[in-house]
Amino acid sequence: MEEYKIKSIEEGIKVAKEITGSIATITSAIEDGANGVNGAAERTQSLVMDMEKINGQMEENEGIAVLL
Repeated sequence: MEEYKIKSIEEGIKVAKEITGSIATITSAIEDGANGVNGAAERTQSLVMDMEKINGQMEENEGIAVLL
């Protein structure tokens, strides 16, 4: 990696602002990714709960069918 030398205060401020913007973009991307993972986990948990309800209802229906 080449060494970069800042030639003026203005250039230093510009570079610092660019770095800050880049960090903000990376932070936003990471946050969006984390939110996506969290959402998927929540939907998976909801699916598991729905499957448990369906299983319980199937067992209840089986019990009723045996009585008929």
